[in-house]
Amino acid sequence: MNLHFGHAKEFMVYETDGETVSFLGVRKVQAYCQGRANCNGDKAATLREIIAGLSDCSALFSAGIGKVPEAKLKAAGIIPVVKPGSIEELILEHAKYERYLYFSSTGHHSISNKRRSFL
Repeated sequence: MNLHFGHAKEFMVYETDGETVSFLGVRKVQAYCQGRANCNGDKAATLREIIAGLSDCSALFSAGIGKVPEAKLKAAGIIPVVKPGSIEELILEHAKYERYLYFSSTGHHSISNKRRSFL
């Protein structure tokens, strides 16, 4: 939560049922950026690997994210969220928002009981 997406070397995985948040573990990755000079979207293979490792997640929370990774995450169905706050509170807020959007678009109250999010 306190790190820009491009500099993250690991992501902490959480799961929520909308009421509680559980820590599931850590996933290590190669950082997308290796400094300002290498942070211009030319790391396509690294970004694909990171996104593949996050594919079971609905959201990614970070302190910041560039336009290229943001667009690629969205295209993969992962919502990038840049917002300060406690990770547990942000995950619960996001889960509430997901349920609202699901109900608004389908009219059904039931959405997958467990959703994963990343830090």
